[in-house]
Amino acid sequence: MSPIVGDDTRITLQLGLGKALGLGRGNLTGDYKKISVGIQTSDDIILFVEFNHYSFPINNQRDSGNISLGHSLITF
Repeated sequence: MSPIVGDDTRITLQLGLGKALGLGRGNLTGDYKKISVGIQTSDDIILFVEFNHYSFPINNQRDSGNISLGHSLITF
């Protein structure tokens, strides 16, 4: 989703749910969740923050995740 909120500005939103697999590490399967929120400018540059959560056992932990900051350029 990316609704227009200004003259040439959009808010971007991505949601994701799925299964996570750990290859080559035995039976590592679990759930995967993602949310990404960003701002798109008139120059088609997107600045975003993304949150990921994994729920499968790694090193005696049940949950792990990360936070990412990034930018992207739309070229089409």
